[in-house]
Amino acid sequence: MKTNRNRQKRKQERQELANGRVRSKNPYIDLQDSGGGRPIKLISELGMELIEKLAGLMCTDEEIAAMMSDQHERISVDTLTNENNGKTFAECKEKGQAQGKASLRRNQFKLSESSAAMAIFLGKNWLGQTDKQEVKTELSGDGSIVFNIMPASQRPPEDDEEEE
Repeated sequence: MKTNRNRQKRKQERQELANGRVRSKNPYIDLQDSGGGRPIKLISELGMELIEKLAGLMCTDEEIAAMMSDQHERISVDTLTNENNGKTFAECKEKGQAQGKASLRRNQFKLSESSAAMAIFLGKNWLGQTDKQEVKTELSGDGSIVFNIMPASQRPPEDDEEEE
């Protein structure tokens, strides 16, 4: 009796597969009929969500594939990036990375309110601010060259007037 149920179940799975996508034992992968041979592995909706979350944490393709694997089957990077999933995987990964970068930027701005170092970093990198130094070279009487390096904040005010 149990054998008949298993046969019926396998027959039903094959019919579902022939009609389109079916769930595999791995919740992150769906199967689709290939027209003969092994079914094609496609990323499920749950798999797409997982890819976005992991990409938001800047995980590598290998780490994402490892997290999508389960006790039933190992998912390889090739499975995720093959011609059937390549576009889907790339879109999910790109969206997740964009969300991760936005989150990181938000945290940096929040941190800049209490950290002078972060405020300086953001100012230099995003606002083009610099720590300008003035370098003056002088030739001394004995033929040696003297370099005077002075941060712009310590430059005497009369130097500013001369430049105008």
